[in-house]
Amino acid sequence: MKAAALAAGRPEPAWDENCVAWELPDAETDAQQFASTVARTWLDAHGADCPDALVWPHYYAETFSAGGPGEVVVVLEDEALADYYVDPYTDRNLQLFGFSVFDATRAENPDLEAVTVTVEGTDRTWTATTAQHDTGDTTAPPPPHMRSHMPER
Repeated sequence: MKAAALAAGRPEPAWDENCVAWELPDAETDAQQFASTVARTWLDAHGADCPDALVWPHYYAETFSAGGPGEVVVVLEDEALADYYVDPYTDRNLQLFGFSVFDATRAENPDLEAVTVTVEGTDRTWTATTAQHDTGDTTAPPPPHMRSHMPER
């Protein structure tokens, strides 16, 4: 099935556009139930049954899992690193991905306080908070690999 989708020209991170392989994690805790509800709201807002049915860059979403109270963690596939959307020189795009989750889900999920976006198998992570979203603060610190080369403020 995957080979046929790739042969038809579908990008590898989005091969499952018919959503036959993707599932939300089992909701064994209230926190995971909350994360799954946010994920389903996000997908519904885009008219999709899974991330692979979405357009770029949203098809990089691998899973939604529970973080701390009111927090959802979105894990992006490691293939996202090859895409300039997840530029290796800035984590701002991870924050903007988190904001897109807020935009699509917050009205139906008012307890959502933070969306942490991370790239599978890496230390690339960014947390977008309610306060940042509400004030439009899209500033992000430099990525970890560049912080040691920057002067103190």
